Amino acid sequence: GGMTYSNGYLTVPRLGLYYVYTQLCFYHAGGSYPYGLFRIDVNGSPRAYSYQKSDDQQSNYYMGRILELQQGDRISIVIASSQNYFYPSVGYNFFGAFLLR
Repeated sequence: GGMTYSNGYLTVPRLGLYYVYTQLCFYHAGGSYPYGLFRIDVNGSPRAYSYQKSDDQQSNYYMGRILELQQGDRISIVIASSQNYFYPSVGYNFFGAFLLR
């Protein structure tokens, strides 16, 4: 079987090396320009962080990491940005993973 998605979590089907990726869109209403601060969690523990800044009021941020994962591991994305607004639109935000080996 393949990877499954439920309630914001991807569940890993088998042991292996995976490429985990996400794109998130943030916007800021005024003042300083937006930044994206987010991370990839595995089973509730941080495994990769990203801090990206932009000169635009609305920006898409991308992060990808290679992680060794076990069967049954649950992957999620946590947004830790307090100065910006997450833009919750299907076309702008996604995350996934695929098996490398």
